[in-house]
Amino acid sequence: MDKRVIHYSNTLIGNDDRMTDIVVIDESGDLGPKGSEYFAMAAMILPRTRNLKSAYKTIPKDGKEHKWYNSDEDEILELFEAMGRCRFGIVYSVIKKNKPLSDASVYGNELYDRMVCQVVDDALSHLGCRDVKVYLDNNRFISTERFREIVRESSVRSGVNPLEVRKRDSKSTPCLQLVDFVAGSVRAKYERGDTKLSIIEDKISFARRL
Repeated sequence: MDKRVIHYSNTLIGNDDRMTDIVVIDESGDLGPKGSEYFAMAAMILPRTRNLKSAYKTIPKDGKEHKWYNSDEDEILELFEAMGRCRFGIVYSVIKKNKPLSDASVYGNELYDRMVCQVVDDALSHLGCRDVKVYLDNNRFISTERFREIVRESSVRSGVNPLEVRKRDSKSTPCLQLVDFVAGSVRAKYERGDTKLSIIEDKISFARRL
């Protein structure tokens, strides 16, 4: 196995009615040489969004957008415990920006593009059905056209059928709010040994360090 692969499960995310999987993607960390030590990107693979409705209800509805960085430990633990009872899968990639395994550091939009390519590839190869919708959290680091190109090329390699590929925000796609917590927990694990990710570790289908 590739030494960069740090977690692998042969289990695909089953979809009993063989309809459409949904993949939501978000990142955590800074893209420059300073700031965060690591940059992480995670995808959640959902056989149906209502599987996570009970988890989403644990996030406070107080008018602000709750994310990993502005949530306290009790809120995150409650969310992950609820997510642990739901049905979905996780793939992620993480990189130590100034000391990657390749020994060739990249930053900015190039790093973001590279991470999207890797996470999309890993997510589309772990689907439970052929049809998929792919949503990336809205950002300025990659264009919608480039994102669609990445998904299109990856879907050919994986033999899947992307029905919709868009950048969206968490208001229109609440599961993007959940994957923000996953990406944040991945980076926290590598930067400071945070253990919250272990609560949903059995959901991880594939993990990679670059």
